[in-house]
Amino acid sequence: MSSQAPVPISIPSTYIRGGTSKALFFHDRDLPPPGKLRDALFLRIMGSPDPMQIDGMGGTHIVTSKIAVIAPSQHEHADVDYTFYQVSTENAIVSSTGNCGNISAGVGPFAINEGIVQSYREGVSPDGGKTHTQEIRIYNTGTKKVMRSHVPLDDKTGRARELGDYAIAGCPGTGAPILMDYRDLAGGTLGKGLLPTGNVVDHLKLGENTVEVTTVDIGNLISFANAEDLAISGGEKALDLTSDNAVIERIKRLRGFVAQKLGLCQHPENVDEESPMAPMIVLVSKPSDHEAHVQSRLFLDNKCHTAMALTGGVATAACAKISDSIVGRLLDTKGTKTTTFKIQHPGGILPISVEAEYSHDSGLPTFRTLSFVRTSRYLFKGDVFIPEDFRQKYDSFSINDIDDRHSSTNGAVPSKPYLNGTSGPQYSNGVVTNGHTDKGSEVASNITEQLVNFVVDFTPDDVTLELRAKFSQLLLDYIGMAVSGSKIPESSIPFQRAVKAMSHTSLGNATVIGTDFRLPPHYAALLNGAHAHSLDFDDTHIEAVLHPGVTVISAAFAEAETSSSRVDDFLAALAVGYELTCRLGVAVGSTGYKRGFHNTSTCGIFGAVAAIGKLRKLDASTLQQAFGVALSMAAGSMQYLENGSWNKRLHPGLAAKSAFEAVIFAEAGVLGSALPIEGQFGFLHAYSGDYDATKLVKGLGSEWSLLKTALKPYPACRMTHGMIELADQLAEDTRDGDSVESIRVKISATCFPVVGEPTPNKIHPQNIVDAQFSVYYQIAVSFLYGSNLGWSVYDYLHDEKVKILSDKITVVVAEVPNPTATTLSVTKTNGDFSEASSEILLWEEERPVTWSSLERKFKGLTSGLLDGKRIDGIIDWTKHLSDQTIDNLMLQVRL
Repeated sequence: MSSQAPVPISIPSTYIRGGTSKALFFHDRDLPPPGKLRDALFLRIMGSPDPMQIDGMGGTHIVTSKIAVIAPSQHEHADVDYTFYQVSTENAIVSSTGNCGNISAGVGPFAINEGIVQSYREGVSPDGGKTHTQEIRIYNTGTKKVMRSHVPLDDKTGRARELGDYAIAGCPGTGAPILMDYRDLAGGTLGKGLLPTGNVVDHLKLGENTVEVTTVDIGNLISFANAEDLAISGGEKALDLTSDNAVIERIKRLRGFVAQKLGLCQHPENVDEESPMAPMIVLVSKPSDHEAHVQSRLFLDNKCHTAMALTGGVATAACAKISDSIVGRLLDTKGTKTTTFKIQHPGGILPISVEAEYSHDSGLPTFRTLSFVRTSRYLFKGDVFIPEDFRQKYDSFSINDIDDRHSSTNGAVPSKPYLNGTSGPQYSNGVVTNGHTDKGSEVASNITEQLVNFVVDFTPDDVTLELRAKFSQLLLDYIGMAVSGSKIPESSIPFQRAVKAMSHTSLGNATVIGTDFRLPPHYAALLNGAHAHSLDFDDTHIEAVLHPGVTVISAAFAEAETSSSRVDDFLAALAVGYELTCRLGVAVGSTGYKRGFHNTSTCGIFGAVAAIGKLRKLDASTLQQAFGVALSMAAGSMQYLENGSWNKRLHPGLAAKSAFEAVIFAEAGVLGSALPIEGQFGFLHAYSGDYDATKLVKGLGSEWSLLKTALKPYPACRMTHGMIELADQLAEDTRDGDSVESIRVKISATCFPVVGEPTPNKIHPQNIVDAQFSVYYQIAVSFLYGSNLGWSVYDYLHDEKVKILSDKITVVVAEVPNPTATTLSVTKTNGDFSEASSEILLWEEERPVTWSSLERKFKGLTSGLLDGKRIDGIIDWTKHLSDQTIDNLMLQVRL
């Protein structure tokens, strides 16, 4: 606790009505970063949890317990970033994963009046040209989508105009019309498109009854059901529904089952804890007002909305355009064709402008227009005071306590003092000393120096016979990956097309393996790295939780070929590059993944810099500058898991390319960051929540972490390999999915979010990347068709037997001996039960690969792509490294 006398602290705020809701608006710069401290602060500001919110700014209802945080946008094509916070009245819950349509109408006026938007963009007038408007493009951090707000302007002052004659239901008086355009928001919450379950209608069992539900993701995540299916008429008063415990319990159960299906909670009964604000439930019925097309009652936070959430209205209008949806079934011809869809709600009628066109492939609508009109008004502007008891309670918060779940500031430390009156975390020699236990504090102050000296001092004579034998395996495996990856994956041609476009004016002599391309080394490294990683069949290091070879070998090959390096120098570069990559990964472990980072690229760039620097014979000073520059290039987001994107395949190639650029900058005399590994904003602190610095330098040069690198027998995420082997084993000879009642899998908490979450894209993957990260798919295919399928394992993506068996698989988190250990049990329809466990994965150090197995894998990857003479020549080159040259190898791998 601070020793100074406690003083009241206040935060500048503006209270704004947007539509039929009210919110406190804050500048992001005036707040602690997103996470636990900010959430606790918002609960205290609003006076939650307390139904009356008597000691805070909240208004006792969901429509008045809202907060908006605004910042200049960090995103292309947007003017401002807007994070919406829904603060529960009765529970200590703060959600920032969605959007509020009403409050979004206040964002544009706030951005203009506060001077956040500097440039002017002509807007659209909602009243036939009577109103002069400015278009503000708003990036909503919850849905990660851009919406457009057309804000009326006062021509004299340039500020947002409030006076006007437009009236909205649920708000007395009139105001200037603000046109909000939501046409581009489909799929924002889950990244799975307009219909996140993949179905127009899902049938959910609710007690003895089956309820039909349409779930749409546009603006927010909304699930629609018929009011009568939940035993109401649909025309009840909002307060009556909120006070009816039986109705609220049915709504909660329905929400729980939908959330479970969407992967938002593990069990329906836990929905309030695991997914308190999503999805919203909208019950629809025939309207009693002849002007409306449908009647609705929206439920949020276990309460019925007193009007209609704007995002609920937008979703209702969008759902109306989906053939055979729950809303669509209620409409007559006039309702399906209208461009002004009118929704009857407890406070009146909400009109939504909607025009759609339809995809020939899916039959689903995309929207030319999906908009509504709101009004907004400033209510007051001043400071919100933070009570002393709150400051005392949270005096011990430091930056390391902050959870990055909702980060919109990329982890930036605010310049504003923390609530205890200090300037934030305390540092010693560039290392955080409060709120975090650094297991390597005694070595943390000169880690970069030790790593640089290791690289510079290492010589080809230091490459032991054991290391050479290891590199023979790793190089043969990598070449097989690169050859096959240049031809087989669906991403290869687009990758090559893009790199050709980027490098079309550049000549080079570095080989892209498996092709006839000769490119500058950084572009060759990019493609080789992407190709070699695309099959997800490349080497792994379990403790480091990464693939080391695809960055290091890609960079080293490109540099060695370009500089005509000797093989012995090449192997020395591999040794230092692999070792740095593996040790960095071991030091941070899986904690980087919890922050959304991919170790393969964030650690790999430093290994690639080391390899290139070794081949270029950089001195210690230049290499240290290269590491310093590379820190600002270390990247790779796990967001690819959301939709099975190709970003992951690009990660190691991008890291290898950036490594060349970092080295070139350093050679040119650019000053890089000091202490890039251990500094206060260095790699360890920025990319890990709980690192062990001792693992970076202990035994460096004598104990080789890289020797624990393993090859992969299956082209899927390493975390699935134990299950693949066990499923094949337990299938016996029958391989009959119909005879299976259920399959239960126990995995670690580390593996579950990567490969085991019961989300639609994992249970029934629609693309190869999703399938590579799906326990469900890998088990089903292995059980039905065996484990030794190679890349043809993905021929079964749309196999009906695989889909049926996948639905019978349950994945649970359990205490297991190590992160990749697993237990798999099969229950048959005749009552037979079998179970098996795996602790050590195939081809790990304790169950090593044989050279004959590796040759079979290599030939399986390259047969049909290379002729037999080339295949044999590459195998011979990797077997006898001492007698070879880099040029001889490139002649074999270049077409």
